[in-house]
This record gives sequence, structure tokens and C-alpha cells, in this order.
Amino acid sequence: MALRNELKPVVPGTVRTVQILMWIGVVLGAISFVIGILGMAVIASGNLPAGTSQADLPAPDALSWASLLVSAVLLVVMLVLAIRIPRRAAGTRNAIVWLFGVSAVLALATILIGSSLPTIILTVAISVLVIALLMTQSAKEYFNA
Repeated sequence: MALRNELKPVVPGTVRTVQILMWIGVVLGAISFVIGILGMAVIASGNLPAGTSQADLPAPDALSWASLLVSAVLLVVMLVLAIRIPRRAAGTRNAIVWLFGVSAVLALATILIGSSLPTIILTVAISVLVIALLMTQSAKEYFNA
């Protein structure tokens, strides 16, 4: 019986970059989610800091809560996919491409509710970058092994 001495495959730079961007997104998304929940809870409770009136802040509405829920779902999906990258499954690559495609579309849709233009541009740019990195030949070979 012959021993197989296979080396662990090297992660291409394109995939490593996607992985790093996803982990940064997970951390920043979790921080943003916690701040959003706390902020909306404080506004809803009416226990505002001194010098702030309820009229100064918009009341959390159904759209705000729905937006927070969607961002939480996307955050969990991104976390799961970031963890699955080392498994090298082609489905993981496809799911990441879909995730960032949906993220770009949702970012563009937030123009309708008056979201910050620099944030929208950054989100779309990162989404396009991640999709482009995953479309490289080295990424395809890594995930199809």
C-alpha cells in the first residue's frame, strides 16, 4: 500500500483576499448590528440622553426593523460562508457570488430611503471586487478541487 503524501493546497491570493474582506465584513456588521439594536431600543424606550428630545430622532418604524432583520440574516450567511471557504466547495463560491450580488442590489435600493451615498458606493465597489476576485481562474480551480 502506497502512502499518499499530499500537501495542503495553497489558498490563492484572490481567495485569501475575499476571505479577509468577508471576515472584516462580519466583524463590522456585528458591531453595526449591535449599535443599531441598542440605538433603536433606546429611541423606542424614550430614555434619551440629556439634551435630546424625542422630536430630534425619528421613531423606529417597521422599515427600520425590517432593514435590521435583513442585515442580520446577511451577516449570518456571510459568517457561515466565510467559515466554509477552506472546504473548497464550488457551491460555497457560487453562494458568495450570489451574496455579494444581492448585497450590491440592496445597497443600490437604499438610495430610495435616503441612505448615505459614500456607503452605497463602498458597498457596491466591494461587492464588485469580491465577485471579480472569485471569477478568476485561480479561484475557480481552488473551489473546484
